[in-house]
Amino acid sequence: HLQEALHATHQRGILLSGNSGFRFDEDEHLLTIASAPHSLLFPHGKGIVHHGGVGTMAAAIKSGKPQLIIPFSVDQPFWANRLYQQGYALKPLKETQVTTQALIQRIIAFEEEAIQSKAQTLKAIIDQENGTETALAFIETHCRSKVKDHR
Repeated sequence: HLQEALHATHQRGILLSGNSGFRFDEDEHLLTIASAPHSLLFPHGKGIVHHGGVGTMAAAIKSGKPQLIIPFSVDQPFWANRLYQQGYALKPLKETQVTTQALIQRIIAFEEEAIQSKAQTLKAIIDQENGTETALAFIETHCRSKVKDHR
């Protein structure tokens, strides 16, 4: 379905196959590679299609690109629906709902201004959080108060 959707929309894709064994060697629209750093790859795409794992989802959010989540298990369906309800991801697809037409619709939706804008808005929020600095400041404050308590 993915190959057909990419051909129909005149788009190209990169499939991170991991250890799945998927290969599409003879397709000019789809490059298959075992792995790549999400933080380097995602910002260059029009949209990110992924399984909804929290690490992949975080990298997709930080890329500022629209995302389509096809969840499989554990917390993936929760996060896929939560991001969709908040307007930060396209309507998720269950594995059984993945059709060429559904993928074509989502690929086209990646280019909608409102969808791109929403993804950029979430990226801007995350970029302003300074998560590492905030976490360190909290830890330092907490540790200092514990040291004072033990004196």
